[in-house]
Amino acid sequence: MMAGGSPAASRDAQPHILPLRGTSSLADHVGLAIEATRQACPGVRLSCDVDPGIGMHVNPQLLTRVLETLVRQAAEAAAVRDPHSDLPPLREVVVTAVDTPAGLEIEVADSGAAREAACPAEVAALAARLGGSLAVAACPEGGMAVTLSLPRRRAQGMAA
Repeated sequence: MMAGGSPAASRDAQPHILPLRGTSSLADHVGLAIEATRQACPGVRLSCDVDPGIGMHVNPQLLTRVLETLVRQAAEAAAVRDPHSDLPPLREVVVTAVDTPAGLEIEVADSGAAREAACPAEVAALAARLGGSLAVAACPEGGMAVTLSLPRRRAQGMAA
């Protein structure tokens, strides 16, 4: 027993930590999002440049939902002809990921026409539920890039 209180009281004083949902491969989630979008947008070239060794400690269903939404929106934008250009649309979406000391950065970039850099509130809310955030930027060569940043979570345990 700990001095100054019972073990139960000590346990109750610990911050509430949500359990991790298990480790899964980020490349698997991106693959699911690409396959779902490929069926909906068959004329758009979708590619994935994600290391299959990158694991995730997040809710897999929620992550897949965020990625499917971002990839689908990018594919829909990539399929639209730029009214300011005589060139046909490239119809391309590329998903990349970088594992940094701070966490993961997952970027979904499209070759669509230049447009207002904004992300729907629903997608931003889903990213927040994952503990992450979204950044949106117009690409200089056209199109848009949306970056989902997910901070690294440290496993926390109690000393015996």
